[in-house]
Amino acid sequence: PLPFADRLGPVREGMRATVTTGTARRLAGARVPAGAKTGTAQDGSLPDSSYDNWMTTTAPFQDPTIVMTAMVQGPGGAVNNAGAVVQRALEHYLARQAEIESTAPVRKP
Repeated sequence: PLPFADRLGPVREGMRATVTTGTARRLAGARVPAGAKTGTAQDGSLPDSSYDNWMTTTAPFQDPTIVMTAMVQGPGGAVNNAGAVVQRALEHYLARQAEIESTAPVRKP
């Protein structure tokens, strides 16, 4: 447990807002609610006006079982940016997770 976990409310609210109204809206339609942080980073190998882009997401938002980060060199465009990579990876993970859970034997307590 984090000794400051009770003070993370604003961070969690910001990560959720990034998905619902911010730069990670592409995750709003995920099978489960997610939180995210997006950003850019300077890269000396790119022109001055281009930046690498990254996204980190946690899901399901209230009780995360996965955290993933993608970083893409350059702006990436609509389909090859960090948000698109994270969206595809999260969809794959969640679909596979549901498949595994649906075929797993039921354990008796």
